[in-house]
Amino acid sequence: MSIVLICLLLLNLFSWVPSPLTGWVILVVVGIPLYILLKGLGEVFFSEKVGKSISDKGFSGVRILSGVVVMLAFYGTTYLVWQIISVYIRLHFGSLFG
Repeated sequence: MSIVLICLLLLNLFSWVPSPLTGWVILVVVGIPLYILLKGLGEVFFSEKVGKSISDKGFSGVRILSGVVVMLAFYGTTYLVWQIISVYIRLHFGSLFG
């Protein structure tokens, strides 16, 4: 399973592979658990059970709005975290940034 996830992450990065060994360690140790965590959270939040608890209707503005709010919060948090850690990431993934 880990090998498959590593391959998926590398396909997403394509030619931007980490150069030093620490970059690979970061990719494997942080990337895989983070991918699994985010995938699980997405499946939990956007599940039918949670959707029905928000609204019983098949198409609901409240459900759409809640999904938009969750995604905006996720992207905002991702942006803030990226701003904080980008200096450290540049050291290990220098080819990604030119």
